[in-house]
Amino acid sequence: MSMLTPKIRKLLRYLFSGTTAALGNLLILFVLVHFFGFHYLLASILAVLGSMTLGFTLQKYWTFRDHTVASGVHVQFAGYALVGLINLCVNTVVVYVLVDILGLWYLFAQIAGGVVIAVTGYVAYHGVVFKQASVQL
Repeated sequence: MSMLTPKIRKLLRYLFSGTTAALGNLLILFVLVHFFGFHYLLASILAVLGSMTLGFTLQKYWTFRDHTVASGVHVQFAGYALVGLINLCVNTVVVYVLVDILGLWYLFAQIAGGVVIAVTGYVAYHGVVFKQASVQL
């Protein structure tokens, strides 16, 4: 029997899922900048968009244990994408400020942006997007 409460286990799953998606994000960013010559800001946007499907799948089926696949999945993905779009805007601003204004390394800036959106994302995913599954835990 686990000594961790269901809420702590869910939070740990969220952190693992988010970290996995974030590592995919960083890999895409690095490859686009270093191997394909993309501008870091455009690459950052594409990296966030590219890791969205992985993040949704992990959050829906593993973190929040929501295995419904009926028509509601489209609504959930739309909500997930809306939160992702808002997080994309927040992340882009954070990356821009840290790189262009403060002169920090773009990968560090992306990590910092990821931390900011991890907090806001958990609140939105738990309280809105996967609310029904969260209530059942």
